[in-house]
Amino acid sequence: MSIFAVLLCSELSRAGDSDVYMHEGSIYVTAIDQPLSQVMAQVAAASGIAVDVSPAVDKPVSFSISNRTLESALEKIAREQSLSMITGWKKSALGSNAIATVIFFPSSGTERDEASIQEAGVHWERKARRQFNKDKAQSKREKKRLERAAKRSGRI
Repeated sequence: MSIFAVLLCSELSRAGDSDVYMHEGSIYVTAIDQPLSQVMAQVAAASGIAVDVSPAVDKPVSFSISNRTLESALEKIAREQSLSMITGWKKSALGSNAIATVIFFPSSGTERDEASIQEAGVHWERKARRQFNKDKAQSKREKKRLERAAKRSGRI
């Protein structure tokens, strides 16, 4: 463990602390008993996206995420906190899609929907917790199918 990691862990050992930073396209988030809105405000500042947390889900959270893409980190936070998430995508200057806005709200009901959010050039995508599980299962099935196809083509 590097001296930086030791110092970071010792600084974050107090309840109510959080640290968020991005390095080479990956995000690192550590939160200890911090309100979700404060942690997500730090994520927004580090990544340059807009994040909105419903007051209904703004509770103290503790979690650690390291070396993940922004999308993967946001999905993990939503999944672990049992939240639904709406993601707004925009075309970046390079022509690829990039996250512009994220909204977290309770899984049990939709406080907001895509139609109520108006922002030019943003494509909205809503994912609930069960959608994460469905996507994960589908990618596992696809991986197994590709492995079987590779085995068959190797035998011929």
